[in-house]
Amino acid sequence: MNKRRKKAQAGFTLLEILVVLMIMGFLLAMVAPKLLGVFQDSEDTICDTNIKDSKKYVSLFEIQYSKLPDKMMAPAYLDTAGAWYGPTEENVAADGNEVFTAAILERLRLAKHVLNQNEIDEIVNDLGIREVVVLNNPDDIQAVAKNDIYGAALPATGTTEDSQFKLVTLGSIATATLPMIGGGDAVGGGAGWANNTDWDAVGENIADPEWAYRLILGIGPDSELMHRIIAAEGTCPSFERVAADDTMWGWYVVVLPRLQATVDSLTAVPGTVLENVTCWADSADVTSQRKTFDLTSVDEEYKRASFDIFCPEGHRYPEVVEFWGIESIN
Repeated sequence: MNKRRKKAQAGFTLLEILVVLMIMGFLLAMVAPKLLGVFQDSEDTICDTNIKDSKKYVSLFEIQYSKLPDKMMAPAYLDTAGAWYGPTEENVAADGNEVFTAAILERLRLAKHVLNQNEIDEIVNDLGIREVVVLNNPDDIQAVAKNDIYGAALPATGTTEDSQFKLVTLGSIATATLPMIGGGDAVGGGAGWANNTDWDAVGENIADPEWAYRLILGIGPDSELMHRIIAAEGTCPSFERVAADDTMWGWYVVVLPRLQATVDSLTAVPGTVLENVTCWADSADVTSQRKTFDLTSVDEEYKRASFDIFCPEGHRYPEVVEFWGIESIN
């Protein structure tokens, strides 16, 4: 009787456990990639929806208040002396958390642009953006200076801002440095356009030529859009899962309308204006995807409404074309 009870209570052998674990591992190896794909597809769907909704909310804000939202996030760096720098480049292994991901830099070809007074006046008076929140990366506060996305060394410990978010009134400052898509005046006053090599030659590419020579600002948690139209932070779902481990920038971005003052500054420097740029899309049927862009055009009547929205990785919705490449410049 006791022998039968002991036999009934016997557990699994080591071999049986190993076989079960092998089967479970095999099934997991088959199912996990599909589950990850589902999660990724879900993130992409949410992100696409957020881009569409963000553009709708900014449009509603513009219709209701006849201006673009104030207190949007400026992807820049401001030290205690009032000097402006670019956001930090993506070199997480060497320098810790950075501001932007490599994806957004690859797609947007951001260049350093020092705003002149006419551009500041146009942003304040025509677009209605009077204040911006400058994002200071706390990981930039270190004894050894690190570089921004333009290759310039940021100041070392002791010259950084105390607060991570710095509210700046644009009308009260002489200059500000913000990222511009596709090109920029690196030193201000028109002299820096000749130094632009980010996107100005045949064979170079960009996510959208219509974005060229336009400034960007993020829909941060302090923007008027969040407080007056929607009640949630405008962050991308993939940022919460992945990018937050390495980078700080998780907000959706507003591409501001191309400024007349920017075009005026461009036209003052011979050889720097891309008036008629023929581009091809990264499509097998290149002929049907060829288009000519006038990058000096400014639609005065619908200026505020000519903004665009993209996610923290530089994608918009619908993403019909991944990249446009310059075929010819006339």
